[in-house]
Amino acid sequence: MGFDNVLRPPTWHDKALCAGNPDPELWWYDKHRYDDERQLQVLRLVQAIEICNECPVRRECLEQGMEKDNIQHNSVWGGLLQSERVKLKNPTLVKLYRAEEWLRRDVRKRVARAQ
Repeated sequence: MGFDNVLRPPTWHDKALCAGNPDPELWWYDKHRYDDERQLQVLRLVQAIEICNECPVRRECLEQGMEKDNIQHNSVWGGLLQSERVKLKNPTLVKLYRAEEWLRRDVRKRVARAQ
């Protein structure tokens, strides 16, 4: 196997709905935002998760998001926030992600309302 195969993104990336989005920062967040910025961040994450929920390669994305290098980022993979992915991988570690609790609660509440 040459470097070309290692550096090439997986083929499912081409089918991802986020790939063509003009705002790739939609899937990244700061769980320590100040109050005046929180609602904007929640709205952006809800938008990202709604796109993920319709994506044909959501499962493949989530699998990649569960990998060691990706699980530690404040980002959405396969429609799940960092603490949600950590909870799937190791439920005992989720208590370390209390700083994200407000964000997870607000985002999930809005996503549920939209469905």
